[in-house]
Amino acid sequence: MSAGQNDFRPFPGRFGVMIANYSSGPIGGTNFLGGATPLTANGTTIFRLGPVTSPSQFERLVASTTTVPVDADGTILATLRKYDAATDTVVTLSENLNLETLVTREGTAVAQLPTVTVAQLTFNIGDTMEIHVVNNSAAIDTQPVGLVFNVEMVVLR
Repeated sequence: MSAGQNDFRPFPGRFGVMIANYSSGPIGGTNFLGGATPLTANGTTIFRLGPVTSPSQFERLVASTTTVPVDADGTILATLRKYDAATDTVVTLSENLNLETLVTREGTAVAQLPTVTVAQLTFNIGDTMEIHVVNNSAAIDTQPVGLVFNVEMVVLR
């Protein structure tokens, strides 16, 4: 494709599929979302990626960081959840992502939960995406810097 062309050309095997990516933006660090200590020890921190703008289906969650969070006596686990506006419920869509296993400056993908239904994976206008980060210890030894969550969605129309 030459510069100036704006037509959509999917990879082979995905013809007719349009992907939308939603990103959290950088989390942690002096001038980033949440500041120097974005994660809460012994609790849940929720990052909202905002509402979807077209009916879409969750495909995958990917995370990357410049400073890997560390907790010597606990775990730091993240999941993608859907807030369903029509039913006022929250549904977990991804498997746990252990943030302490991230590799600096490399993306780590997380699979969908095998138990979720197509209806649960589908976002309608008004539904929102949330990243829930759960910690189970008294203190987080190293907070993340430049932690980014990216959610890949397949646009349904």
